[in-house]
Amino acid sequence: MKIIFSFYFLLLVSSFSLKAKHKKLIVNYNHSEFHFEVSYLKVSSVTGRFNEFIGEVEIDENGSILPQTASLKIKASSIDTGNKIRDGHLKKNDFLQTYKHPSIFYQNGKLKIRDIEKKIPLTYSLTGPITDSWKKESYFLTFKGSLKRSDFDLNWNKALEQGGFLVGDEIQFWGTLQLQEAHSFTQGSKHMIPDTKYLQNKEVFKNILPTKVKTKQVEKIKKKEEEEIKETIIKNITISKDYRKDPLFLLAYLTMGFIAFLATVVLCLQGKYFFLRFFPEKYKEQGYLGIISDLLLYAMAICYVWAMWQIGYA
Repeated sequence: MKIIFSFYFLLLVSSFSLKAKHKKLIVNYNHSEFHFEVSYLKVSSVTGRFNEFIGEVEIDENGSILPQTASLKIKASSIDTGNKIRDGHLKKNDFLQTYKHPSIFYQNGKLKIRDIEKKIPLTYSLTGPITDSWKKESYFLTFKGSLKRSDFDLNWNKALEQGGFLVGDEIQFWGTLQLQEAHSFTQGSKHMIPDTKYLQNKEVFKNILPTKVKTKQVEKIKKKEEEEIKETIIKNITISKDYRKDPLFLLAYLTMGFIAFLATVVLCLQGKYFFLRFFPEKYKEQGYLGIISDLLLYAMAICYVWAMWQIGYA
């Protein structure tokens, strides 16, 4: 009995040790692609892709894929052929029925579409590990295969007068998946960081130069880069002085000037009306109120001329 127990214990320990050497990788969709192609009118083809999917796979201590651990879940409604009307048709009853079957699955060598599961062999190769700029390790799985639409009850078609059908039955598919460990996942936002000369040289100096020399060199490069950026901004925001010769500018300028002139006249008349209404007995054109109203008129006219000059030519 002890011998049997010891045997099972050793078997259990050995299985755990083998499992520990396996590395579980998940799909990083930021740099992964899944494409497909089907013939159209027998002489052309329609290509497309799925934009959203998740998956995982395990590799052994030698870096080889364990096929039985590979799985992929594709969001059916993420299908994209570059034509919204066609994509809408593909999502409906004639094809994927995404409202009823939101996902396409690949697991244990079998592909499942609309509750129909078929074994689909793949040709694949694994490259890696490769370390990126953020010290994250990646593997890249390249794959390709083919399937028949009729095997998954995707039978919609149109007959051609010369024989044959509008859409082919065989679909070719291929892609590349970036695979990383969950604890060493490169976020897509990392790639939004500007890759400037300053940052590039900073990384170089960080590894090869002493601290004091490194700091001086980095600051020098940073200052030079800031000067280049300032020069670029100044060039981009410089406005040509010939804009006054533009007929559209002259038309807009004259229109605005005429409207402003009318507004000035109306305001001046309103001023005279004010004096006539509230000081009817004292107001005379030759008197001091008349002179005040005329001065206001001249002042507003001067303001008008100055404003137009500032807007158009200052």
